[in-house]
Amino acid sequence: MEQSSSSGSSSSGSSSSLGSSSSTAKSETQNAVTSGQNGSTANGGNAGSTIVTSTGISITLVQTPSVQQSGAIAVTVPKGMAASGSGFSFALPTQVVQVEGGAAPVQVTTTSGTPLPAWLQYSPESHTIVATAVPDGGLPIQVVVTVNGASSTIVISEGRS
Repeated sequence: MEQSSSSGSSSSGSSSSLGSSSSTAKSETQNAVTSGQNGSTANGGNAGSTIVTSTGISITLVQTPSVQQSGAIAVTVPKGMAASGSGFSFALPTQVVQVEGGAAPVQVTTTSGTPLPAWLQYSPESHTIVATAVPDGGLPIQVVVTVNGASSTIVISEGRS
């Protein structure tokens, strides 16, 4: 694994399908975020932790979600990776999809509560966001992930060159 983040690192394959690389992205992203700053764990919060995947996608847990407060995640995709017709994928941080007492359904929508656009999908099996054939002007986009009453807003944007 390459060490390129302030609080953990991971490698994940870019994928335009919901195949095995999504599972790998989930596992590696969760492991990297779980390692956290100063030895903290996923259960401890890790707000402020950032990972950078081997494909250059930066995922920052700005604020850990709870029922009392919304979470915030910033995802930056390298310039050109989201060029018209291409795609990318990344796993959601463990702190966003993990709930006390076991599994709970994860709902992913636009900020207005409508379904995601056709080019952006959520894979519940791997807790991965997958973008395929990103249209011109598709980024930035904000999506909301809700698990057991706790919501997180994810801002997905393209990095500057």
